[in-house]
Amino acid sequence: MGARIDADEKRAQEMVKTVSVLLAGGVRRVLWLPLVMNPVGRNSNEPRYGLLNPDGSVRLTGTAFETMAQAASGATATAVSGKGLTGVALEKNGKAQAFVWSTAGDVMVKLGPGEVAKPIAAQGGSGATGSVKLGAAPVQIVSNRPVSELLSTL
Repeated sequence: MGARIDADEKRAQEMVKTVSVLLAGGVRRVLWLPLVMNPVGRNSNEPRYGLLNPDGSVRLTGTAFETMAQAASGATATAVSGKGLTGVALEKNGKAQAFVWSTAGDVMVKLGPGEVAKPIAAQGGSGATGSVKLGAAPVQIVSNRPVSELLSTL
């Protein structure tokens, strides 16, 4: 995972972390502004990131936001804080999705059977299973277990 990330990935990772912290803190409706990135508009140098390009196509940040919105819709949120990990775990219909990252260097996490960790704010990339090294980049962990069971193993 030591590969250099580009600006779009960095912005998407920052958005995922921000939304995760908000959800973990009890916020139930999250809006992300600006919707459309406008590099030549008013405040074009402001470090905010739109979800869409000026032509209406979805940016990486928009794809990550949509992934989080789908997971959060109708779910209950639990803060993830401990063992070097930070983020939010969302549970819907007895199944968990967690958006987590390490705040303490690389952290090894052992995923259970059928669980996968996906880099939601990266260009390409597939999911990992088994033992996974988590770093500063947020990942989405998808589990068929409830949040309490998932968090007990992270």
